[in-house]
Amino acid sequence: MIVFARGGESPADQARQLREYRDFAMSHDGNAAHGRELFNDEQRAACVKCHSVDGASGKAGPDLFAVGDKFPRRELIRAVLEPSAEIAIGYGTTIVETKSDEEFQGVIKESTAEAIDLIGADGKHVRIAAQDIKAQRGSTVSLMPEGLQAGISHEEFTDVIEYLVTLKQPVSALASNRGMPVDISRVGHYLPPSSRLPITADNVSRYNS
Repeated sequence: MIVFARGGESPADQARQLREYRDFAMSHDGNAAHGRELFNDEQRAACVKCHSVDGASGKAGPDLFAVGDKFPRRELIRAVLEPSAEIAIGYGTTIVETKSDEEFQGVIKESTAEAIDLIGADGKHVRIAAQDIKAQRGSTVSLMPEGLQAGISHEEFTDVIEYLVTLKQPVSALASNRGMPVDISRVGHYLPPSSRLPITADNVSRYNS
């Protein structure tokens, strides 16, 4: 994952920048198609390095399939601007120190008595034998770095958010077509206009006989 330099910004400057991006994305519509391009551009937003959108859940970050159904726009914006504010269960960062003084950070994909399999922010897997581990601890800092928005404009950030908003469950035919009058005549018995009678008890009995 690309980490954009913050350039020694003060906390006040960082807070102001976050507020500007948040307010712009809340008050403007974005271009979802361009947002998709940025999402998949490994040299720009680079979201695709850590997130899938097809339900595969094979990367370091949470899969974003139907994320637009699960979270409102404001929460999606916050998740991008403040990734450590709330970390999804199962995606916390784990830091492993080995006996050879190496340190690895990532999300645990598999843990057995023999080894731990970590996946880093770059999408690469590292398998560490249990016998080589000196220390292991969790971190409250997300593997997704802060400041990713600094490398794109307010408009581009809003495009990415717009793309995330569009990631929803496909509407089924049944849900989108609930027996509108134009289709009702196709169901059951068809009566030509000349044989349609006023609805009375006698006529119902005649029709069902």
